[in-house]
Amino acid sequence: MSYRQTNIFDFLVESLTHNITNIVDTRKQRSNIVYSLKDIILSAFSIFYFQNKSWLSFQRDIDTKKGTSNAQTMFGIDAIPSDTHIRNILDKIAPDNFRKIYEIIIKKLKDIGILDKFNFKDEYILVALDGTYYHSSKKISCKCCQSKTNSETGEVNYYHSVITPTIVHPAIKKAIPLMQDYL
Repeated sequence: MSYRQTNIFDFLVESLTHNITNIVDTRKQRSNIVYSLKDIILSAFSIFYFQNKSWLSFQRDIDTKKGTSNAQTMFGIDAIPSDTHIRNILDKIAPDNFRKIYEIIIKKLKDIGILDKFNFKDEYILVALDGTYYHSSKKISCKCCQSKTNSETGEVNYYHSVITPTIVHPAIKKAIPLMQDYL
């Protein structure tokens, strides 16, 4: 890892850590809270950073055996929550809480010239779009749900969907995710 990459990593972690303080923790029983919102969000980020779901359990094992782990030294995580706990808490946080973090990081990537490397013909940047459902139910719905009605049965299916834009370049193996748009 080069010096420049290390600085980008440090910037990502610092930006995320700083902006977590702007997210309201809505958990009710404060006395029972074992994991801080910071630890939960940084743990989720670490899973995506290393692209390995079992990374956190491996870090918990190292912490138990050696008293410290990369989760602590690299990401500043004090206590490592389980994957299930992370999902349960993150599901309750509106995605727009992370919009400012995306803006800060994209600006930094532009300022240091990383985005210039993704310029394609005539200095255009290619953005790949992917869409998916992340909730679907015939019984559970909310005011934000989209719905489809089966024309034969009249049965209604409620769902949420998301479009995930990513900056790509055919000659570069890495990609830069942008803020998702939830429908």
